[in-house]
Amino acid sequence: MARGSVGRSIAVAFVITTVLVSAHAAAPATDARAARASAAAPDPRRCDGNPDTVVMCVKLASPYRFIGDGAGIFSGPRAGRTFTGGYAWISDRVATTDWNVSCDAKLGGKLEWVNAGLGFAGGARLQPIIRRRDTTVKVGGTSYVTLVTCSWRLPLGSTGKLLSLLHPPVDLDDCDVDCKPWGLHFQAPGGAKECNQTTWRVRGHDASIGPEIETALKC
Repeated sequence: MARGSVGRSIAVAFVITTVLVSAHAAAPATDARAARASAAAPDPRRCDGNPDTVVMCVKLASPYRFIGDGAGIFSGPRAGRTFTGGYAWISDRVATTDWNVSCDAKLGGKLEWVNAGLGFAGGARLQPIIRRRDTTVKVGGTSYVTLVTCSWRLPLGSTGKLLSLLHPPVDLDDCDVDCKPWGLHFQAPGGAKECNQTTWRVRGHDASIGPEIETALKC
């Protein structure tokens, strides 16, 4: 499995036990909430090296550190707050047809290298907060008309813990072709795309968070 932005085609019919937002579900965000989401979102024209029917980005703030083989631990979430870490801009080619977005992240585990790659062992899956809103942005000549955001509420006592989109190690077995959806996952009739390589360190409630960093590891 390519563990960056995954553009492989996988079966349309699948079952996942998570919260989904789809083309025909969930009301758009209020104007005030939409304005806040727009201001905080990464620039979709710069954060996805493989834009197609969907542009996908994750929030990567400083301070950060790389830990080897393309893996890093970034900033962004703060304890006792809601952290919006995943963004999916959906193009006008699919926004009026069937699609869905799921958001799976775990808090409190640890990074673990296994034969199939880097996973996130242990921890507890957080209930995602998934919102959608109308938008208008062009990337490479393609119009994107829907923005879906993935957020998680961090417990007040979570300072110092890791929040990760990495697959649990057990999911990586026999995962070269058709993997269980995880992380920030987009599914449409034409295939799927996924951001599943990001891990964040939860900072204190009032900690200063630096700006977005420039890196190729956007998913």
